[in-house]
Amino acid sequence: MTTKQTLRPIHPSAAIAAQYHKRLQTMVDAMHKSLAFWLHAAYLANEPEMAADAAPIDSKTKTASQQIRKAIEKEGGPAKVLLGVMRQLGRRWQKKFDNMADEMAEYFATEVSERVDGTMRRILRDAGWTVKFKLTKAQRDVLNAVVAENVQLIKSIPQQHLGQVEGLVMRSVQTGRDVGGLTKELHKRYEITKRRAAFIARQENNKATAILTRVRQVELGIKEAKWLHSHAGKTPRPSHVAFANGKDGGPYYDVAKGMWDKDEGRYVFPGELFNCRCISRSVIPGLKPKSMAQDASWMESQHPRDANGQFAKVSGGVTHPKAGTTTAKVWTLAHQLSNKLGKHATKKEVAEAAKELGLNPATVATQYHL
Repeated sequence: MTTKQTLRPIHPSAAIAAQYHKRLQTMVDAMHKSLAFWLHAAYLANEPEMAADAAPIDSKTKTASQQIRKAIEKEGGPAKVLLGVMRQLGRRWQKKFDNMADEMAEYFATEVSERVDGTMRRILRDAGWTVKFKLTKAQRDVLNAVVAENVQLIKSIPQQHLGQVEGLVMRSVQTGRDVGGLTKELHKRYEITKRRAAFIARQENNKATAILTRVRQVELGIKEAKWLHSHAGKTPRPSHVAFANGKDGGPYYDVAKGMWDKDEGRYVFPGELFNCRCISRSVIPGLKPKSMAQDASWMESQHPRDANGQFAKVSGGVTHPKAGTTTAKVWTLAHQLSNKLGKHATKKEVAEAAKELGLNPATVATQYHL
C-alpha cells in the first residue's frame, strides 16, 4: 500500500463537548429535582389513599403538599390531580428547554466552526501555507443544519423524559406504590436521561467537527483524505476498522464522495454515522515530511549554515548544538516556526509544536526562553 503525505488530523474538542454536556446536565438536574419535589409533595398530600414513607418533611414540601391536598379535595381524587401536576410540570420544563435550545445550538455550532477553522489554519501554516477562511455559503448551510439538528435534540430531552415519568407516576397510583418506590424509579429514569444528554454532547461534537472539516477540505481543493479509526468505542464498526487498516477500499477516500460502507449500503464519511468517532487526515501531494522529528536528514538540512557550510552562529556567538540531537531539533523547530510566523515564536508556541512532533517539552523549557 502506497503511503501518502498527510496533514495532521482535526480532533473534536473535548472542551467544547464538556461545555455542551455541562449545560445540558444542569438543566436535566434541575428538571429532575423539580419533578421529585412536586411528586413527593403530591404523595404526601394523598395519605392515606396512597402509601407514603416516614421520611422527615421540610416546610417547603409541607406547604406544597397542603396546596395539592386542597386541589384534591376540590377535584375529588388523587389520580386526576397528579396527572394535572405532571402536565403542568411538563409544560414548564418543555418551555425552559425550548427557550434555551436555539441560543445553545447556535453557540455550539459557532464554537465548533471557529475551532475547526483555527485548527486547520495552524495545520496548514505549519505545512507552509497561509490561509484566511471566510464564512462561505456552503459553511453557512452546514452551520444551519447543525443548529437545526441540535435544537431538535435539546427539545427532545424533556419530551422523552417527562413522557416516561408520567407513565411511571400513573402506574404507581394504580398499584398503590409508596413514594420511596416511585423515587427509585424516578432516579433510574434520571440516570438514563443523564447518559443520553452526555451522548448527545459527544455525538454532536464529533459529527459537527467532521462535517465542517469536510466542507473546508472541499473548499481548499483537497481531493483525498485518509480514514483514521478512533479505537474509542466498545463495539467498533468492522467496516470502519477495515478502512483504517487499508482494507475494503481504505484508507484513502475521495473527500467529495466518501467511503463505500457495505454494512450501510452507501458512501459514508468519518464521524457521520451514529456514535462514529472516526476522523481523517487531508492528503496533500508534494507535502514535506509530515513530522520534522521523523526525518532527521530534513531536520539537519534546516539548520542555518554559514558560507563554508558550517553551522552558523547565533546571537552571542553561540553555535548550534550537534545535529541530530533533541536539543538541535528544538533549536531548528524554533527557527523554522519563527520564520513562518514572521516574528520570534513564543516559548508556548514552540512547546505546542514540539509536543505535536513528539519532542520533549522539558527540553523546550531549558533551551528556549522567549
